Amino acid sequence: MTNRTAPSGNNAPSATAHFVQAGWLLFLPLLAVGCGGGSSTGTTFSGNTTVSLLISSTANDQLQTYAVEIASLTLTEKSGTTANLVSTPILDGFLQANGKQEPLLTASIPQGEYVSAAATIKLTGYTCVYLNSQGTLVTPAYVDTVPQSSPAVTITLPTPVEVTGSSMTLVLNLLVSQSASWNPAGADCLPETGTESTTPTFTLRSVNLASPSAGSGSESLMGLNGEITATDTSTGVFTVAAAGGAFNQANSLIAPGPFWQVHAGSGTAYQGISSFSQLAVGQPVSLDASLQPDGSLAASRVEVVDPSTSSLGVLVGPVVYVSSVVPEILVDNQSGSGSLMSSGANSLSYNSTTLFQITGQFSNLKDLPFPATFTFANVAPGQELLVTSHATSIQPQPVVLAASSFTLMPQTIDGAVSAVSAEGGFTVYTVTLAPYDLFPALAVQPSQATLKNPNTVYVYADGNTQMLNTNPIAAGSVVRFYGLVFNDSGTLRMDCAQVNDGVPE
Repeated sequence: MTNRTAPSGNNAPSATAHFVQAGWLLFLPLLAVGCGGGSSTGTTFSGNTTVSLLISSTANDQLQTYAVEIASLTLTEKSGTTANLVSTPILDGFLQANGKQEPLLTASIPQGEYVSAAATIKLTGYTCVYLNSQGTLVTPAYVDTVPQSSPAVTITLPTPVEVTGSSMTLVLNLLVSQSASWNPAGADCLPETGTESTTPTFTLRSVNLASPSAGSGSESLMGLNGEITATDTSTGVFTVAAAGGAFNQANSLIAPGPFWQVHAGSGTAYQGISSFSQLAVGQPVSLDASLQPDGSLAASRVEVVDPSTSSLGVLVGPVVYVSSVVPEILVDNQSGSGSLMSSGANSLSYNSTTLFQITGQFSNLKDLPFPATFTFANVAPGQELLVTSHATSIQPQPVVLAASSFTLMPQTIDGAVSAVSAEGGFTVYTVTLAPYDLFPALAVQPSQATLKNPNTVYVYADGNTQMLNTNPIAAGSVVRFYGLVFNDSGTLRMDCAQVNDGVPE
């Protein structure tokens, strides 16, 4: 790779945390797709198939974002002919899809048995969060611009992919540990000059979302976050700019991200609003939906965490510091929009009118054998939040932005299971996190409430949890869990929606 740059934003863990004002660029991972079909299985190919490409990732918590801008993506059929899935450049992020899937694009390509895929990329980048040797919070971003004539990207098809029928689904999965490298010591996720690199590495496979299997995709596309860009009350369809594509970013230097066409119907549940008519351009939304044959989405749940679009700023990212001295919370901006929201970590103030709420994605909170609450008193560094602000100015000295709402969102953790038990109708997995995970890494900061054991999360799974792991879970298993993480009087507990195979440290 060439033309490597390493911009970074550093924030000290204090009530006067530095607020970096910058035009923000989200790092979102690349996607690649491949297809195939052929006489090796007796299949007859004729015409074209509508292919929906989803993204996913397999990550172990060391990085917070990973982005790739794809200039082209081609699939090679066993006869040697090629099909192009990407006709115009697209930018998207993969780490927000760790352990789940999100739509990238839909294309029509010739039927056939595809045996390889290749992509040309324009830039890649990643971010991480850590404390340096002085105990200062650092949220650096590293970007590689890549000559299109020599892409450094690997796409593996575990088996040839048959493209046949009227429609089908492919998943491009980013193998995060193989896709980025930094300081070989690996202690702080900080690349040394000249040693950091991004080499996007993917697998590409077909999935049947209507009949998910172990190690496969989920039937429901859960927790899709974005911003509404258009609504049509006559058809019940609205358009969403994916948060992983930097919401509705308008930066001419980078390619746009995905846009989703979403159908709402009589079975759609609304949260935060009462009906389709209250949807408005500029609102941040969270969706659960099923993929349709034409690549659009049918929404089962539409949540608007903040209906007002007046002077609205939005960011999604992890809590990185919670002050016990003043009412301020530092949140890393992994994706967002709004003129006052900056890249890097944002210092946000709250008062008696600020909303602390939990996403409506989970319906079993009242059944959990612990109090599943989220307030200013139990925010913990490492939790994933969606933050909104309607501030029209930034408060100076210290530099702080007034928040309107903090919404607890689901996240994926990767760890080793040390015990399996049962409690109140739930299977409980005791999970030990790696030292670089945000919960243990950030818990040592001074002047904030302490967790009893930030290295451990108790994960609660019930009959609604999708078990997509390939092997039974027992002590010693490395597993990824997707769900809401609560701070229960200093103990971390997760309400789990999905389980996937884990990633070793």
